[in-house]
Amino acid sequence: MCSFRSFITRFTLLYCVIFPIAEGNYAQSSNSTLLIQKLELLRRGKQISVMLHTNNNPVYEINENLSSKTLVIKFKNSKVSFSDGRMERLFSDYQIAGIRFLEIGSDIWAQFKLLEENLSYSISSIENGDGIRVDFRPLFEVEPLPDPPENAFYELSSLKFDSTNKSFTRLILDF
Repeated sequence: MCSFRSFITRFTLLYCVIFPIAEGNYAQSSNSTLLIQKLELLRRGKQISVMLHTNNNPVYEINENLSSKTLVIKFKNSKVSFSDGRMERLFSDYQIAGIRFLEIGSDIWAQFKLLEENLSYSISSIENGDGIRVDFRPLFEVEPLPDPPENAFYELSSLKFDSTNKSFTRLILDF
């Protein structure tokens, strides 16, 4: 009976004292300020990539006005911590002029100023580490296919269903 009582006492102590402390430390770390630490610019042909390295996985919102050549990424609860302390980065590139970091409340807005009008972009996570990668590339037009001949004949050689993904079923047609 004594060992059961000591077990209940230890469990109560663990539940009432230790777990709330651990949960408080988790909440503090999840609400910690995001630091934008480093910026890299990479060019591959006509594509330019901007990598923003951070200390955590960023929470952000995207606002674009590509007709006025501007893209804004709003980082929630963040600060810029570049070693030189500057809030602007200028590039000698023909597609992107630079990035201005604006401190708005507790957020940082990264304002990209583009030099070309018809650029598309994509945003992804950085493979090795925390941060985001913004890829800019020119739009390309897909030329329409010519109309098939009037008496065209296509033979369907096989039809397959792939339902391995729970979100959709893939239909594979082989001609």
